[in-house]
Amino acid sequence: MTFDQAKESFLTTQRQAYSFLSAVALMYWDLQTIMPPKGVSSRSQVLGTLQGEIFRLTTSDAYGAVMDTLAEAPEKLSAREKRMLELAQWSYNRNKKIPADAYEAFSVLTAQANHLWKGAKEKNDYASFSPHLQKIIDYARQFAEYWGYADKPYDAMLAEYDPALLTAQIDPIFSQLLSGTRKLLSRAGENVALPNVTVPPERQKAVGEYLLAAMGYDLDAGNLFTTEHPFTCSIHSGDTRVTTKYHPTQPLSSIFSVLHEGGHGLYDQNVSPELDGTNLRDSLSMSIHESQSRFWENTVGRSLAFWETHLEKVNQLSGVALCDDPKTFFRAINAVRPSLIRIEADELTYNLHIIIRYELEKAIFNDGVNSDTLPELWAAKYEEYLGVRPKTYAEGVLQDSHWSGGSFGYFPSYALGNLCAAQFANAFEKQHGSLSGHVQTPEGIALLVNWQKENIHRYGAEETPRRIMERVCGENINPDFFLQYIEKKLAEVY
Repeated sequence: MTFDQAKESFLTTQRQAYSFLSAVALMYWDLQTIMPPKGVSSRSQVLGTLQGEIFRLTTSDAYGAVMDTLAEAPEKLSAREKRMLELAQWSYNRNKKIPADAYEAFSVLTAQANHLWKGAKEKNDYASFSPHLQKIIDYARQFAEYWGYADKPYDAMLAEYDPALLTAQIDPIFSQLLSGTRKLLSRAGENVALPNVTVPPERQKAVGEYLLAAMGYDLDAGNLFTTEHPFTCSIHSGDTRVTTKYHPTQPLSSIFSVLHEGGHGLYDQNVSPELDGTNLRDSLSMSIHESQSRFWENTVGRSLAFWETHLEKVNQLSGVALCDDPKTFFRAINAVRPSLIRIEADELTYNLHIIIRYELEKAIFNDGVNSDTLPELWAAKYEEYLGVRPKTYAEGVLQDSHWSGGSFGYFPSYALGNLCAAQFANAFEKQHGSLSGHVQTPEGIALLVNWQKENIHRYGAEETPRRIMERVCGENINPDFFLQYIEKKLAEVY
């Protein structure tokens, strides 16, 4: 095989895998949003089959030989093609170690388990879900051994979402974050309460679409739908969908869910269309991706300046006043209240929710903890770190969908994303002045979105996380920026 033949074969395989992945993404979105319950089993089998085909395609001996040929003459490749090859080889070398039938069986299991998780959460029935979770854990542990790891088995799971981060690097970051958070908890004082209101789902959807448009999300290249656990689904550059969940008596839940998923959506919509059909269409790391969702949810979405512009319109669309005064609203949405539910947590204590999950996942993979003991360990850690204890499984170990999907190692990216978001905000303000002045006007929002696009979004996976952080912020992940940011906000709130 000549070099040119190998290159064409490599690019063809990339396009084929991308097409399969787009189909899987669309089917997964359908499964999580509008799939009739009786269709779940059949759809899970179809998803497993498709993911098995993607796996076989990208771990075949022929594909490996093609990449070996390209690696012999890297000077003939463009910088973009070299990065595509680098990522493809990493994935190939990692997944080649897993038997294809095991990967396909795992894909079917997790597709089915998500539906079972929903039912278990609704019924507060952990006992029925625990055996399925244990099967997922067993597969994931087996995969960790196949993949190999630098120090601890959990490192293999982290690599799926942030290849350059190990527990040895995250531990000191989280230790500093935990210590700083505990100190700042003493700053909290008397909280402002908002009036109890009821906002029907159709009005909440109108609010959500208004906020998405206000933040620059293109509703002609996406939509807003409902699901049990909000997520964003990127099918290609012209189709990125966000989801939320409506609680009629808790309209703020959907508002901040929409802002969070809208941040993910902006990222995916602004990846360069030139990367469609390649492995560079993916995000460079979930910590960077989560930095964008947390940035819009919190840095922008919980700022006084944003609500000075948008509160009146949101009240109008809601059909009831969530609050009449932006300053009171700002204080209420930033109130510090140690609580049980991660996605409803305030900005300060949110990271404690993540550290708890991080420690539990380390215990699962490094210490052999199994599903039957997780509820009690979960409850004990919540009591230790947040001073609250779940009374039900639904508000405890069953509250998140991640483990049902086998996404062990994902949770740390939320807290790391918070840290990166603070650093990105600092970098933006060094160039363009106060963020508050920009989030009050459409022109300022457009400038902010374009800054994110040019510095972060458009690259997809062309850049590494470390290169992005060092190029944009001048250094890698540093908790000091977040702790300074949240201390300043607490002084304004209290």
